[in-house]
Amino acid sequence: MTVRSSTIRRIPRWRLFSTALDRKAWAWVAFVLLLAVAAVDYLTGDELELSMFYLVSICMTTWHRGWKLGTAVALSSVALEVTGDLVMGTGAGSTSSAWGNAALLLVFFGAFVRALHLLKTTHLRLHARVEERAVELSRGLAVQQKLQNALLEASEREQRRIGYDIHDSLCQHFTGAAMASAVLGEKLRAKGLSEAGDAEQVAGIVEDGIGLARSLAHGLAPSDLDGVTLILRLRELAETTALRARIDCSFELQGKIELGSGEVAMHLYRIAQEAVQNALRHGEAKSIRIRLAQCSDGCVLQISDSGLGISLDRVSSTGIGLQIMRHRADQVRGRFEIHPLDPGTRVSVFIPRADAADGDLKREF
Repeated sequence: MTVRSSTIRRIPRWRLFSTALDRKAWAWVAFVLLLAVAAVDYLTGDELELSMFYLVSICMTTWHRGWKLGTAVALSSVALEVTGDLVMGTGAGSTSSAWGNAALLLVFFGAFVRALHLLKTTHLRLHARVEERAVELSRGLAVQQKLQNALLEASEREQRRIGYDIHDSLCQHFTGAAMASAVLGEKLRAKGLSEAGDAEQVAGIVEDGIGLARSLAHGLAPSDLDGVTLILRLRELAETTALRARIDCSFELQGKIELGSGEVAMHLYRIAQEAVQNALRHGEAKSIRIRLAQCSDGCVLQISDSGLGISLDRVSSTGIGLQIMRHRADQVRGRFEIHPLDPGTRVSVFIPRADAADGDLKREF
């Protein structure tokens, strides 16, 4: 079975640049920037206060290389600042003022390195938790996928078993009853009794029952399906539904149907069965139309009814029937949609061409 892959998350270019630079020369970039700020600070003297610009180098090294190297850059920044003040002279004209500024910068830079280190640690922990949750979610989705597939396979096996039982036992039993009724009618007719017509009528009813039972058996256990046999089975589904439910149920075909595999045909047929049953059971439909059409970019199956309709709350609910239809559509890269009509409901499944890209699933129908 085909499972659609999730959308690949694109990494921003700045993130790629950051990762590449982090592997090569973050420390060197910070060191060069530190010297550049110190040179400008020395040349400008007291005219410009550039102490805060040392934070750029401290931030780069602390975030990308850890608190130890960040502390070393902070100490180097204080040393360069003090050296510049001592050479050029401080604002108060005294050495004590230079050392006082150095103490304040050392405290401030140390607090900044500490805070940035805690922020980076928290960021890494959160990132690790997100990755763990993503892995757990992927595993959960994989388990859910396996359970849904197992449910569909078990349901398919059970339906086939019931279909074979109906065909091999019930149909044979009806056939024997029809033959017995026909023999009884001939005997009664030979004796000139009027009940011979009643016996023949019973035989006709049993023959109709045989046809209905065979249609049910084919629906529960259809043979290998393709584009042609799918059309036959959908037409048979419409006829059987009209006969059993005594409603107007029709099948409409548009274009030459092209399906990628028998699996697609099987899932489309099961979706049609489920949609028809929902229309009868929940919608109390008086008419149902099954439409199968081939378009330029894929195949569309629609089941429309004139029943009570379906509420938006029900569409987004966890009803097992809707879930199974959606899952069947997903298994063959299809898109399942359900729309309320006035009156009634329309179930639609779009199957893209086998060579179509995933973006073709966005087609509106």
